[in-house]
Amino acid sequence: MLGSRIRQQQQLLPLLLLILFVASNNGGVEGFTTLRRSFTAAFAVSSTRTATIRSQLKVSTTSATNTGEDNNKTPDSSCNSNDKYEHEYEPVFDFANPEEQAVSKFDRIDDAIMGGISTSQIRQSSSANNNNENDEECCFASWSGVCRTDGGGFCGTRTLPFQDGVPLRVGNGDGFYLKARLASDNEPERRVWKLTTRVENVQRSEQLYQAMFEIPKDDNENDDKDTPNSNEWKTIRVPFESFVQVRGPRIVANGPPLNVTGGLYQIGMTMSKFQIATNTTEFFNFRPGYFELQIKEIGVYSSNKVKEAETEASTATTTTSTIATTIETPMTLTKEEAKKKRPTALKILSPVAKVFFNEKRCVTQRNATQNR
Repeated sequence: MLGSRIRQQQQLLPLLLLILFVASNNGGVEGFTTLRRSFTAAFAVSSTRTATIRSQLKVSTTSATNTGEDNNKTPDSSCNSNDKYEHEYEPVFDFANPEEQAVSKFDRIDDAIMGGISTSQIRQSSSANNNNENDEECCFASWSGVCRTDGGGFCGTRTLPFQDGVPLRVGNGDGFYLKARLASDNEPERRVWKLTTRVENVQRSEQLYQAMFEIPKDDNENDDKDTPNSNEWKTIRVPFESFVQVRGPRIVANGPPLNVTGGLYQIGMTMSKFQIATNTTEFFNFRPGYFELQIKEIGVYSSNKVKEAETEASTATTTTSTIATTIETPMTLTKEEAKKKRPTALKILSPVAKVFFNEKRCVTQRNATQNR
């Protein structure tokens, strides 16, 4: 019975792909490349070709170190500054203030779009010490989920479309920053963390800008990898100059550098097994499973070099300038409004995709394939 159902689904694949082809060519719908790939990838899960596809994606250990580093890795982000720079920080999304409802401005974007079964969510959360009115650390956003490498290998969250196409203006800012901490374990180095942004008001294109960043690891005297031993918030800076243009996890050859002068149309985060590289490059030491990243702020920072002081008096009066323009966070559409603005063809096909490619069905099909 199960084999019959799988054959019926495979027989419908050409018809679904034909509908996608007609819709994307006649309507000029953005983002159908991703959806077409999701149909193909999902059926590949139930095919005997799965092992071949995975072997093509794997990276030889001769081209990567035991930490998963790659020669095409983008510049590292910074958490501690040893240079002569001071930084000014201005939050764009302040999750420490629940009244701002910043989490409602984000939506999930997990590997289900390519046939995977990972899942995550971002929600407003708080620590156990809620009775202390002076506790500045009581509120934050919790981005958590389960990342599975079968058929995919990433979890993500991103801002909903900005209302009226109004971009985020970052003034003279030098990059994004996160005030965050890893709450699920003490192995941040076994995952690939990325920030994403766009310079065009196109939400469903695979082409955007990304930069990898590192979450500082806590010193754990007991060598416990599953439990972090510190509640300290880390301020992680990701310079705009470290962003590269990508399509999926691959760098766009000769892609232009990120130019923020026209404003930005999206901010997102991804936790992935794929590094940013010229070719599809897996992080071979990737830690799958549950993760939780707690986030207090996402914002923009500016760097100002401190002049060499000739005397103590001049040192005492040395100051830094703030970001030239006060950053105003654009209003976003609600999830319901964003769904209504989706292309007609995508609205029709989304329920079909959910029926065929929900997590339970994908797992059942994979198990059936393995038992043949």
